[in-house]
Amino acid sequence: GEPFFDHPPMGFWIMATFYKAFGINEFTTRLPSVLAGIGTSLLMYKLGEGLFKKRIIGLTAACI
Repeated sequence: GEPFFDHPPMGFWIMATFYKAFGINEFTTRLPSVLAGIGTSLLMYKLGEGLFKKRIIGLTAACI
């Protein structure tokens, strides 16, 4: 019942939005983190490929 100030509020706001859209369950709780991880991997791939003009570097960056 005490306030929770250990994390920034944006993560909780995104989670609350997913709760309203899909209901409250464990899958919905983890979904924003999964989507953020996938998005970060895609961004790293595009960044590595764009900077070095080689597909393998982008793939390596995404995998790391």
